[in-house]
Amino acid sequence: MPGIAPNIICHCLHVNPANKPVVQKRRNFAPERVANIEAEIDKLLAARFIEERIDQLVDSTSGNQLLSFMDAYSGYNQIMMYDDDKAKTSFIIERGTYYYKVMPFGLKNAGATYQRLVNKIFKEQISRTMEVYVDDMLVKAPKRGDHLKNLTEAFSLLRQYRMKLNPSKYT
Repeated sequence: MPGIAPNIICHCLHVNPANKPVVQKRRNFAPERVANIEAEIDKLLAARFIEERIDQLVDSTSGNQLLSFMDAYSGYNQIMMYDDDKAKTSFIIERGTYYYKVMPFGLKNAGATYQRLVNKIFKEQISRTMEVYVDDMLVKAPKRGDHLKNLTEAFSLLRQYRMKLNPSKYT
């Protein structure tokens, strides 16, 4: 299965064992309503992320001669669920009971877990040769001659941790 090796990062649910599980009522949404809700949430989240980070990114990239923007496949770079927490993600549908083996990106703290992953992978490069925000990456170079070396370093780490990029979003 593609994704990040579990020894690098696993998604853990911090659940108090003293609390009893809550059985939620079954919800049925029309497919077009689900698509509309997801699209609206995506728009709101994207706008908020952009507003929060734009000043910081502009300040950190000013003075650099070359910039390369890359976008990771956040849904493709799957993060495994911690083994003990898989049962806590169980859900029932008509065909049976299932649980998540990988972190679903709809979780409230999925973005934070993914951010921890990229912070861990690019720890030495962040602020020096790269800026990373969730699945968006920027490789920078104050001098033209250093840019190729910085890109090589970034791609080497991506290859080492088996992270995949979205080729249609390179600039």
